[in-house]
Amino acid sequence: MATLTDADIRAVFRMPPEDAIAFVKQKGFQIGWNWYEVRDAAHAQAFTVAKVARLDVLQDIRSAVESVFEKGWSLGTFKRNLTPILQAKGWWGKQVIVDGEGGAEVAQLGSPRRLETIYRTNVQSAMMAARYKQMLANARFRPYWMYVAVMDGRTRPSHAALNGRVFRYDDPIWQYLYPPNGYNCRCRVVALSERDMKRRGLVLSSSDGMLVTREIDAGVDPRTGEVYRTEQTGIRLVHDGKPITFYPDAGFNYNHGAAGLEQASQVLARKVEFADPELGAQAMQSALHLVLPQLAAEYRTWASQVIEAGRAANNYRVVGALQPDVLAALKRMDIQPETAALTVRDAELLHLARDTKTARSAALPMDDILALPFRLASPQAILWDLEDPALVYVFQSDGLQKKSKVVVRVDFAQQTRDDSGRQKGARNAVRTAGLVEAADLANGKRYTVLTGKMEE
Repeated sequence: MATLTDADIRAVFRMPPEDAIAFVKQKGFQIGWNWYEVRDAAHAQAFTVAKVARLDVLQDIRSAVESVFEKGWSLGTFKRNLTPILQAKGWWGKQVIVDGEGGAEVAQLGSPRRLETIYRTNVQSAMMAARYKQMLANARFRPYWMYVAVMDGRTRPSHAALNGRVFRYDDPIWQYLYPPNGYNCRCRVVALSERDMKRRGLVLSSSDGMLVTREIDAGVDPRTGEVYRTEQTGIRLVHDGKPITFYPDAGFNYNHGAAGLEQASQVLARKVEFADPELGAQAMQSALHLVLPQLAAEYRTWASQVIEAGRAANNYRVVGALQPDVLAALKRMDIQPETAALTVRDAELLHLARDTKTARSAALPMDDILALPFRLASPQAILWDLEDPALVYVFQSDGLQKKSKVVVRVDFAQQTRDDSGRQKGARNAVRTAGLVEAADLANGKRYTVLTGKMEE
């Protein structure tokens, strides 16, 4: 983990404290003897400290870490409060320790230096997760992220090679190379608007076809000789006319903030899908500002892969939820959906993508297809089609005079596949989409407005 300066630590306390506190509190516990036994993104979802084999000791350490954010503890206060607790429980100094498999080794347990590492590591993790969360929440207005390295004599060539390069917030590169990317890494990411890009003359890059993954040795268990392997994903670049591949250090092959938010968005999506519709709609509405950017980023990655492969396997994704006022409007029409979740299946996604090539004047633009969660979350209006019963989400695509529409069938019976295999169920499914004249949608005999306005 990167080493924080005192200024860095002070900076984290200037952030909204709930962001850092939430990151620490959402973690479960995981016992790991060596650091490399708890892999990459698992660190963002489980609180763990190497050589802690007792859950009560792990709980004591986590409680102290929570107090860093809740009470503003300094490093000195953290040490003064935690040291006597760990000493009283025998987790201190060098000791011969026997692990759960009967292996014994001399291990460094608690020490002033160890506590400082725990303190700085967890503050750094929370700081990066909070920063990532804030950037995602503003991604609609600042969707372009620039990698910034400290360009001095200590900067590694690979980090310098990425300096100044700009990628979209949902480019896969940020799943692997969002700083810190190694011990003592001082890199950061800056969010930019379209106006910023033009004013500074910046060029948008893409990691498409440039990411490479390899397996490396992460460590060797001294008791058994077992070699732990881990994956590293890097990006191929050209720097100063020479090819170079930027890999993060072992143990840094993940994004602290993304790993935590990915878990949150996936959990929420599943709960919305299977919860009572009113509860699901309320849950999504209350958490939308937190999970929408990550939900949209995950969907964009999946949709891009489906479109590139060009074949369907009956997989689907949750791309949003019915708004509570829409649910209420449907109820007044004696329509009661089984779920609040909005879904899209790969087969329909491929149909939308093919339309962009064969029916361009009437097809939904690819940019909108890949940003479907955003479009469904904030439409200009949501209509009900009286002739061909369905919800019609209406919005304005950039640079087009026609209105864009996405048609969602309520309680549509679909054959789908997930991790548990094939299943058939009723879903609020995206079926078609396209461009249409605003006047056609203003036909009061065919469409009734459930929410929003059709006026310009």
